[in-house]
Amino acid sequence: MVVFALKRATQSTRSKINMKTATHSSSTLNPRLTSRTAQAVLALAVWGLTSLTVSRAAIYTEDFNHATSGANQAVSTEGWSAYMGAGATNVSTVGDPNSGDAIAISGSSSYPPYVGSPATYGALYAANRNTVSLVSAAVTTFTSATALNLTAGNTISWNMGNSTTTPSVRLMIQLGGDGSVGSGSWYASSLSFSNSSNFGLFSDFANATSGVSYSLNFSTLAADWRSVTLTPGAELSLGSTLGSNLSSTTITGIGFYMVNGSTLNSNIRLDNLTVVPEPTSVALAVGALGMLAFVVRRRQS
Repeated sequence: MVVFALKRATQSTRSKINMKTATHSSSTLNPRLTSRTAQAVLALAVWGLTSLTVSRAAIYTEDFNHATSGANQAVSTEGWSAYMGAGATNVSTVGDPNSGDAIAISGSSSYPPYVGSPATYGALYAANRNTVSLVSAAVTTFTSATALNLTAGNTISWNMGNSTTTPSVRLMIQLGGDGSVGSGSWYASSLSFSNSSNFGLFSDFANATSGVSYSLNFSTLAADWRSVTLTPGAELSLGSTLGSNLSSTTITGIGFYMVNGSTLNSNIRLDNLTVVPEPTSVALAVGALGMLAFVVRRRQS
């Protein structure tokens, strides 16, 4: 009986030793395996984030690009529409006759490639050769299939280099409608934008390295928008601040409400209109990757 008990004790001891050995072996190997696995996951996550950033680089962009040579173009060549004066005269197909007031897209001879990215020929401009404080609008529209579905925080940016500091520009958006200019409701940003320094010539704008970048974070808040009446051939006017928030985040039109300066030849120049996603989702992903990297380092130490 003593011998049997001794054998049982010995077997039990061996089993415990074997279990401890296996446990020790597992604890020796697991950190390495866990580290390698985490590193692989981290690399995959970085690749995924990079792909996400590239694929969501822009919801919409308009650089008013056209051929590398040629005269000024009518805005209709880029799928835009232009309206001038309180009566909203349609000048979409007129271009610039080089006399009188005009809204057009510049030719490459007057506007060399912009130094930004991408560097392209052409820019939208409004010239007030005859009318002081000329009111105008340049817009493009989308159907329900091509509408821009925005969220709060989306950044809408553009470049602007006006010949003087007196012109003002507001971003315009349209809600509702069927893709035509007069079918929906137009709004202009409560904020108006002006240059802090003169860009007398187109080449000054084209060669600028600062002072030409502007942006607006999209919001549905009433305080951020004013009503606009845009009835082609009848009326163009800026209304008051909204009394209620925007009813939708589906944008069926975008463009600019423009007022040239209080002197003649206070010309407005605009380029590289871009809508990009808000950065929150990317920032959260970066934070998650940072936490994962921290865990990897802790397990390696």
